[in-house]
Amino acid sequence: MVKILLPRIFLAYESNTAKDFRLKALQVAEKIIAVVPTEHLKIDIDQFARFIRVIFEADIGQQVLICLRMLKKVLTVNAVDFGLPLKRAGIAYHI
Repeated sequence: MVKILLPRIFLAYESNTAKDFRLKALQVAEKIIAVVPTEHLKIDIDQFARFIRVIFEADIGQQVLICLRMLKKVLTVNAVDFGLPLKRAGIAYHI
């Protein structure tokens, strides 16, 4: 379920320029990541890393904060597998 929903939320975020819509899309993604049990949190980490990088580069405070909370959950689940793609995407630089 997560592997289907999150890419669609990311796409909706990227294809819409309305600030309120983007914030709501991020909040939905955050809630999905927060409530899904860690053993079921299967995401395309490369796509997730690129998505997070775009938000960090936009540097909108509230959106960056939401991304940091999502990153915390994802890295808590599996820092070994998720850490390298996040570093390659330049996430460490922004943090």
